[in-house]
Amino acid sequence: MRFTFASLVFAVAAAGCATDDGGRTGSELQTSPDPTATYRVVLQLSSAGSGIDHAAESDVFALINRYDIDLSPDLHEWGLEGERNLCFGLTGLNAEAQTIFVGKLDEIAQARQLVFVYQNARCDTFGE
Repeated sequence: MRFTFASLVFAVAAAGCATDDGGRTGSELQTSPDPTATYRVVLQLSSAGSGIDHAAESDVFALINRYDIDLSPDLHEWGLEGERNLCFGLTGLNAEAQTIFVGKLDEIAQARQLVFVYQNARCDTFGE
């Protein structure tokens, strides 16, 4: 019985260490941003000593998954605590759909801390 209990404790502890990927696939964040390009919208996930807001990132990927086209962002990682910029070209969306998408990103950012949205910016944007 002791071995079974120890195995259960180990399994629960190992599951607790797993990270939530927000429903994204491994290929969605492997592209490199164009250092000279201006992206339609950049979502910045910042940190103040405790890592990024993973729930905000999950919300962003849930939003992406609502679309029938590939809206996978380019990724610019810049911090020691997982800070990153998700950079969207949005070329597959018309102007109205882009405005709606950017508005949804704004809603996500406003509901969270240290999440910022920049329009028509480079992927390595760090604020205004």
